[in-house]
Amino acid sequence: MELLSAEDWDNEFDLIFELHAQKAECEYLCGNHMKSNQEIDFLLGHARNPVERSRVQMIRIMQFINQGKYLESTALGLESLREHHIIISPNPGNILLLIEGMRIEALLRNRYGRLAHLEEMSDKERITAMNLIFAIVPSTFFTNKKVYFLLMCRAIQLSLKYGNTPVSAAFYSAYGMVLGNSLGKFNKGYAIGKVGVELSEHYNIHSIKSKTYTVFGGVLCQFAGNAREGDAYLAKALRFGMDSGDYVFASYAIGAHVNSLYTRTSLSELARTIADYMAVLDTTNDEFVKQNFYLYQQFILALQGRTAAPDSFSGTGFEEEEFINRIHKEETSATTLFQYSTYKTQLCYLLGSYEEAIRWARQAESYEAYATHLPHLPECLFYESLAALATHTQSWKLPHMKKKVIINLRRFRKWAAWSPNNFQSRKYLLQAEYARASGKFIMAEELYDKTIREAREQGHMQVTSLAGELAAIHYWRHGKKKTALFYLQLAVQGYNQWEIPVKVMQLEELMLHWQQQEDVDQTFESEQTSVSRGDAAQSAGTSAFRNESNSVDSIDLAAILKTTQAITNQLDMDTVLAEILNTIMKYAGASKGALLNGSNDALYIQVYADSEGQDIPFPIEMNDSSLLPEGIIRYVYRTQEEVHYSGGEESWLIHNPYIAKYRPQSALCIPVTVHGTMLGVLYLENKLASGVFTYDRMAVILAMASHGVLMCVLQSSTEQSYSEPGMEEEAQPLPSMMEEPLTDRELEVLALLAAGLSNKEIADHLIIAIGTVKVHVKNIFAKLKVNRRTKAIAQAKELKLLGQSTRQRPI
Repeated sequence: MELLSAEDWDNEFDLIFELHAQKAECEYLCGNHMKSNQEIDFLLGHARNPVERSRVQMIRIMQFINQGKYLESTALGLESLREHHIIISPNPGNILLLIEGMRIEALLRNRYGRLAHLEEMSDKERITAMNLIFAIVPSTFFTNKKVYFLLMCRAIQLSLKYGNTPVSAAFYSAYGMVLGNSLGKFNKGYAIGKVGVELSEHYNIHSIKSKTYTVFGGVLCQFAGNAREGDAYLAKALRFGMDSGDYVFASYAIGAHVNSLYTRTSLSELARTIADYMAVLDTTNDEFVKQNFYLYQQFILALQGRTAAPDSFSGTGFEEEEFINRIHKEETSATTLFQYSTYKTQLCYLLGSYEEAIRWARQAESYEAYATHLPHLPECLFYESLAALATHTQSWKLPHMKKKVIINLRRFRKWAAWSPNNFQSRKYLLQAEYARASGKFIMAEELYDKTIREAREQGHMQVTSLAGELAAIHYWRHGKKKTALFYLQLAVQGYNQWEIPVKVMQLEELMLHWQQQEDVDQTFESEQTSVSRGDAAQSAGTSAFRNESNSVDSIDLAAILKTTQAITNQLDMDTVLAEILNTIMKYAGASKGALLNGSNDALYIQVYADSEGQDIPFPIEMNDSSLLPEGIIRYVYRTQEEVHYSGGEESWLIHNPYIAKYRPQSALCIPVTVHGTMLGVLYLENKLASGVFTYDRMAVILAMASHGVLMCVLQSSTEQSYSEPGMEEEAQPLPSMMEEPLTDRELEVLALLAAGLSNKEIADHLIIAIGTVKVHVKNIFAKLKVNRRTKAIAQAKELKLLGQSTRQRPI
């Protein structure tokens, strides 16, 4: 480039100007900051108009942001916008914000669906102004929310008036974040954010995709979608940012992903992810994200008991006080200090320092305006509320604290309505604790179970741990000691999975103490009982046991198995399964029974029988406890542990919503395995008699149940295979047309079903929620008039529907 002459500048000005601009960017990315500044000054001297000057100033703005000089970035951006006749005050008043917000709301009303189809912006100066506005979005977002809001409004106005430009996609997603975080309209925010994603995919520019995906996956999916859905977007945002040299948003994508994992993964996975990303940050050199990661690492060490003191973050190579003093001097201090206060709130709560946890949460309030996009905000309010409601604190009795808890509960209701996957379990636990603190113990117990079931479904190990511990304490205080021990064991398992050894050790000691106390109580009760029972009762008990054993021995087990084998000679699978279940119920003495199987994200009732005559079409997916105790069955399916209930009030099962409502006297729920492989679950109950399901009959029951479940599995695999040659003539004729055709999305889901993907895998592939997949599957079944996946696939092959999907099927 040094060989270029003045004549070359005259002949090819635009080309040479752009080459020097790219050289300035490359010099900075290579660490040659002085040479980069020289190139920028050189270009400013040659720039002929506002468009060319803004192109150069955006390079400097990017450098300021990367260096953490956010105020300088904002000042330079606002000054440059004046050249494009866009004048925004650095200190706008609230009335102006209100007017601009109302104007944008009116302009966008009922137009969300048309945003992606606006005409293309053609004026170079306005396109430059749009690019310049977005260049200072990061700096204003973290330091001046009022200016950030006005910039969003101005960019939306320009797009609506003059058409879309590639950066409009990022603005739509960013404005969606404004609607959610600032105005509490996450449903609308998510919708307009989705428009931004689709528009960025249309333009297919990596730097634009990086910006759009970071905002959508890092914020909107956390509050209005599914956090796991956001993971896919953030991974792409990082890749596109690195590919395009947009290191600022590549770093933000990294930070957003770690923030998301913080609320839902184990400490080792969180630490491993941070360590992996640190290598990337050495390239992007973003100090803001790096400082937050250093804080994360010390928080993890504190939870593991590896810092100087239990409630301190100080340790080898890290002084907490010095770190915080340095952060106070940073321009982005508000965001980092909110995160710091959240970690302290959580740590103090887990250590049992409830008043201290409340104090840290109160300190976080002053920084909340710059944390509305973070998962840390709900987490801080969550632990603040738990601390206030804790049995050992007096804060709950204070009117202002009670009011604060109620306000927090309202916020969680809204968050859970927008994103049940992310917030439902936390909402349930807060409601349980509120009910307990208000003396509504039965409601609290139902909500504890609801919390644990939801947390397990969503993989929220943190909530499972907390709910188990709080339920255990509640039951112990009310004298239900066996139930308390069960929930305490659940909490220990959860904290082990979360990998918090301090809590595991604390609860294991508590469990040992409780077990010793329980043993003392049982010994005392046994002594009292044996004195009053007498020898006659003991003799009668022995006789009864002998008679029961003889009755079992007289059962012809071979005849039962032979009968089951004969049943399977019938051709109708549903009839076979019904007969097998009927045989099991007669042998076991059950009045209700069901055989279930499924995958990790769904359980299906393959056959169901009830002596009261309730008839249902099967197989159906189990989504609630109207027919069966869903929570117990899912527990058995996940843990492969047997559950027996004999009608005792002391059993922890009495607090299951289904058991509490229908009050069966006996219940049995067991995993069904074949050659060591878990295939399904058998549930039996007797409504009238307790202690019906005895262990000596278990082997026969399991043998018949295994036979039935294995038949379901084999039938499923058979239906998935292609028909044998010559079988086509025997097939029943199918209608040439369906009453209602499948939509494009339903065809995509159908193709993925045929490829053998589960609901979760389909959701991940299409980047949609699992609930949405289930709705599509239900619609497909209805339109094809089938009730099984295998039958849907067979029907689709006959109708030649599997080749109609417009998207590429997975390999």
